[in-house]
Amino acid sequence: MNPEDFEIGKLIPLLENNYGYIWVFLIIGLIFIALARTNQYGIIRKLFTQTTRIESKLFNTNSLSVYLLFFNYILILSAFIFLLNNSFSSKTSIPLLLLFISILIFYILKTSILIGIATLFNRKTYFDITNNLKYYQITGLILLPIVGFSYFQTIVIKDTILLIGVLAITITILLHKYKSLVQARQFNISYLYIILYLCTLEILPALYIIKYFI
Repeated sequence: MNPEDFEIGKLIPLLENNYGYIWVFLIIGLIFIALARTNQYGIIRKLFTQTTRIESKLFNTNSLSVYLLFFNYILILSAFIFLLNNSFSSKTSIPLLLLFISILIFYILKTSILIGIATLFNRKTYFDITNNLKYYQITGLILLPIVGFSYFQTIVIKDTILLIGVLAITITILLHKYKSLVQARQFNISYLYIILYLCTLEILPALYIIKYFI
């Protein structure tokens, strides 16, 4: 049982405080990962394989495994932010399902804007979208055990594990952005496009999130 499920000695039904949904998200995430490995053998190993060849980094976005791992990322990220919000924010807790729907809509809009910007600049390569999908898959795989371990721990240990998760996400984001920038210059992407992308789809959402938690 989770410590937050108790209030003055009284057991509160899990689904009333959203924590029960974390079980569901974790189970669905594990099922998606298993299906992804079954559909495309070795996909998880390839995600974590470092290579200097650009063409080997461009994963087939038509693969079912890519989208299974992407939805695992959305599920687990929602659960992670929910736990993070409840542990470190004094604001009212956000319902987990509402958080999941909001994050899903955000990433759908973000990808649509990326495609729109690429079309506006008449680009022939959508490597940034592919790189984002790769980053989402890797982050989802990293966060799943972190969410699972933090769920079953005491408050102090849970907070430490969540902070480790924040550190892991930060390092992953920095590595991803650095590699994307290097790759953008290799594809001769203009600095105007890079600045437009960073301001609208990376910096602005990050500032809103930081402002919310502070």
